[in-house]
Formats: sequence, C-alpha cells, structure tokens
Amino acid sequence: MKINMKESLVSKFIETKNLNILIANIYNSYFNECRQNVDEFIVSRHSDKNNAIYYAWLEALEIDPDDFEFLQLSKQYHLDEIKELNIDEFNKNPFLTNIMASIHSSSKWNAQLKEYSPYECFLYDSLEIKETSFYKEITKLGYFKKPFTYIEATNKNNEIIDINPLEINVVAKELVLLKGNILSYGLGLGYFTYIASLKGDITSVTTLEEDESLIEFFNENVSSFIPNTKITIIKDNLFNHLNDSSNKYDFAYINLSNDINKALKEYIAIKKIEDSHKDITFFYHNENEILALLRRYLIILFEENLEGFTKKDYVKGKTFEDKLINSLFASIENETFTTRSSIDKVLSNESLKKIVKKLSI
Repeated sequence: MKINMKESLVSKFIETKNLNILIANIYNSYFNECRQNVDEFIVSRHSDKNNAIYYAWLEALEIDPDDFEFLQLSKQYHLDEIKELNIDEFNKNPFLTNIMASIHSSSKWNAQLKEYSPYECFLYDSLEIKETSFYKEITKLGYFKKPFTYIEATNKNNEIIDINPLEINVVAKELVLLKGNILSYGLGLGYFTYIASLKGDITSVTTLEEDESLIEFFNENVSSFIPNTKITIIKDNLFNHLNDSSNKYDFAYINLSNDINKALKEYIAIKKIEDSHKDITFFYHNENEILALLRRYLIILFEENLEGFTKKDYVKGKTFEDKLINSLFASIENETFTTRSSIDKVLSNESLKKIVKKLSI
C-alpha cells in the first residue's frame, strides 16, 4: 500500500472519519442518556420557533448553542435539520394497525407497546453518505408533535426487536426493488415478511429463521392477519437452505442483527456465498450503515500508513477488529494511491462490496 499524493488531502478523509465518530457519539449520548428530556414544554420555552426543537435537543445534551466550534460542526452535519414527520402516514401502516391491538407476549418474547412522546427525537431513516464531502455521514433525526405508539419485544438475553418509524421507512425503500419469489433470512417480529406479502408483484415470501421462539411469536401474533397464502416460514440456516438446488428465488433479503458489529460479521460471511448463487440478487437490510462502518476501518489504514505502519504491523490479530483490519490491509496491500479519485474508488459502496468477498476472516 503506497500513498503518493499530498498528505493534506488524505488527512481530509481521516478528519471526516473522526468527525463522523464524534457526531455519532453525540447522537448516542442523546439516545442513551437524555432522550426523554426533549418534550413539548422544553420546546415551547425557546423563542426561535423555526428551530425550537433543535435548541431543545441541544439543551437536553447540555451543549452551548453559541459555542463556535460546535456551530461549525452543526452546519457541516446539518444537526439543526430535525424533521417533523407526518404521524398519519405511520399510523395507517397495516402491520401496526392490524397487530397492535391484539399483540401479546409469547413464551420467550415479552411484547409491549412503546411510545414516542411529542417532540421526542428518534432516527427515522438510514444514514446519508456524502461521497463528495469525504464520506461525511448525515444522521436523520425526526419527531412527531403527537404521541406515537409502536411495537417492541424483548427476551431474557436483553435482545430488542421493534417496529418503529426507522424500520418502516427503510423497509419501504428496500421493498420497491424486490419482486417475484423472495427468500427472506431473519424473521424478527415478521414485519418484512408481512409487508412484502402485500406487494402485488411479489409472488412468494419464504422466510428462514433459526430461532424457534421467533417463529412461535409470529404464529401467535401475525400469521392470522395475513390476507394471502404467499408466506412460508421455515426453521433453517441460510447456508443449508441455499445448498439445496431445488430452492429457486429471484431475490434474497437478509435481515442482519441490530447490533452493528455483529451485523458486520454476518454480512461478511453471507457476502462470500453470493457468487455461488448468481441467479439470486441479494439485498441487505441497513447495508448502508454496515458499509459506513467498514469504510471507517479502511480509512484507519490510510491513517496508519501516514503514521509509518508497514506490512509487518498487520500479521497478528487476536480480536475480530484486529483480524478485520489485517484482512482489509491484505485486500489493498498492492494498491498505489496518487489522487483523490483513487481513494474514492476504494471507498465507494461498490468497491467495499467486492472487498468484503475477499476478506479472509
């Protein structure tokens, strides 16, 4: 791996990666520590009505809105663009309207109705990646002016599955691209399986799930509301199922873990089998977020190169992260970077998808 270009240009990618992490930490602080601190009363106290929700959000985070450095950061990352969402569009979602009234816990999953309070901020869409701005990551934050009820289920391992505006929006965008016979891996609460079955140009939905308790939850809470016979639920592993040549599908829709680090491991494993099933087009739920994480690791390699790291520094690895970095280095070891476009070529989504297939972890 050789870098024969201005260090200042490479540093732009590194600086943006570091800012992306800083911004992500700010959002995580809000969600983990003070998401209930933005409410109608707090919002009403701010005189700037056009940006009242933004100033209330900063107040909850105890951030000084006049801090010069933060102001610059806020402008760069559009932090003040907290979007009011149309609650009626979500309240008429067929999964929520049909299932919410009768949902109940199963033997291993505790189902409950949760609520976003008025003006409580939440993620409503996937990350927006600004490729021309050194891969800046823009988070989509929104709110309702009225209470919004959604479904959440937890188990004894503290795993959480919920059907909220983020899930509804992301699945809607992904579903547009799917038709014919669909293989879905990962049942969750059954949202994708249910919604996909309602789409006219989808012929069938075969969903694989390895966790018997989720199949039980689906059968008790969702299956009776399905208005057609398109759905088949199978307890099986994705790799085993695809090895059976009698199974024919147009698309595979892969539901990965809600834990981004676990999802990355799953993503790497499944991407490697794609070329053995060229008749199937694979889609990955929340793939954008997974590629953004992978991109950060690649940029670390550029950062370490500037710090003098060489091939000998990428031999041993104890943790998954170490092994991933080492494998990523091996994938671009023979590359020479002379222009910004040569770096962009490696960091693009299409390039990352190809690199993943070659990783030896």
